[in-house]
Amino acid sequence: METHNQNKRILIVTPYLQGLGGVANYYKAILPLLKDGPFSIDHFDLGSAKGKHKLLHPVTDQINFHRKIQSGYELVHLNPSLNLI
Repeated sequence: METHNQNKRILIVTPYLQGLGGVANYYKAILPLLKDGPFSIDHFDLGSAKGKHKLLHPVTDQINFHRKIQSGYELVHLNPSLNLI
C-alpha cells in the first residue's frame, strides 16, 4: 500500500525559539528530528518573548498566524504556554 504522506503538511505553533523556557528548549531539540519524518513539518513561532518590545504583538501574531494557516495544513498543533507574559 502506497502512502502519500509527503504531501501532508503539519504546522507546529511554538514559542519564539530564541527565547528562554522549557517549551522553547523542547522544540529546539525535537524539530530537527521531526524534519526527517514522512510528513512536511513547518513551525510558526509567536508570543511575548519575540515581540516583548512591540505594543501590538498579540494582534500582529494573530494576523500572521491566520495568514500562515491559509496556505493549507492537514494538522495544526498548538501548544500554548499557560503564563500571562
